[in-house]
Amino acid sequence: MNWGSIFYHPLFSLQIERVYLSLQDGTTLTYDVYQPVDNSYEDEITVAICPGIGNSSESVYIRTFVHWAQYHGYRCAVLNHVGALHSVPVTAPRIFSYGNTNDYGEMMSTLIDKYPNTKIVCVGFSLGGNLVTDANGAVSGTFAIPDSTVETNPRWRTGQRIFRLTSSSTNSTTDV
Repeated sequence: MNWGSIFYHPLFSLQIERVYLSLQDGTTLTYDVYQPVDNSYEDEITVAICPGIGNSSESVYIRTFVHWAQYHGYRCAVLNHVGALHSVPVTAPRIFSYGNTNDYGEMMSTLIDKYPNTKIVCVGFSLGGNLVTDANGAVSGTFAIPDSTVETNPRWRTGQRIFRLTSSSTNSTTDV
């Protein structure tokens, strides 16, 4: 039995927009945008996906997740790691590495510019999670927050939130 063929969603009939970015070092970076199939949901949410090492929007597990998300009202943007797509030439003397988080940041910046009213959910699969957060789970960056005095812009709560991740079933601060 071929499990890949059972869970594979070709997505050929759905509208896919491949975005090409020319970075300062000469790299051609691409990401694919998949619009939601079901537009009956109230919120506009974009899922910014970072695949695991050596994967892209053409990977089976990414297509399966995108297919599910589209049918639940989410727009998806999938980063294609430099050098992972045969159809996109490598135009600079580098390929993707997890030591360089700028590619994901470039995708995020253009998504914010292109969809200013969307809420973005960041998803990293496997080592792709290392680009979404650092080893401590912290997220950093510069984001444009729309002016809340404009009636049509979304409202945001600001301030700091502290949360703790623990393996303790009692939420204890000491190991048991």
